Amino acid sequence: MMEELNRLSELVLKELGERNCSGVFFADICDISRNELNAIVNKKKKDIKLSTIKKICENSSITYADIFDAHSEMDNKQKDDFMTGFVITNGKKTYKIKI
Repeated sequence: MMEELNRLSELVLKELGERNCSGVFFADICDISRNELNAIVNKKKKDIKLSTIKKICENSSITYADIFDAHSEMDNKQKDDFMTGFVITNGKKTYKIKI
């Protein structure tokens, strides 16, 4: 998951450069906290809510595939095994992905 969070950080930084906007503005248009965006950009996140990723993707040119599809060289079994390492959280409960 750390690889994906690092990729998200790089993608957000690229988006900020392409838009020529500040992190504060980008956080506001994505409806996420400035502290959350700062933690993403500075690679201080160890986990992230799916709703945060959704907000970023809906309000930018970043796609889910950009974040998660770097493993396209894997076969389906390898991808299934890889995905079972992820968890989804709503901020209170944590759910493991079952494939």
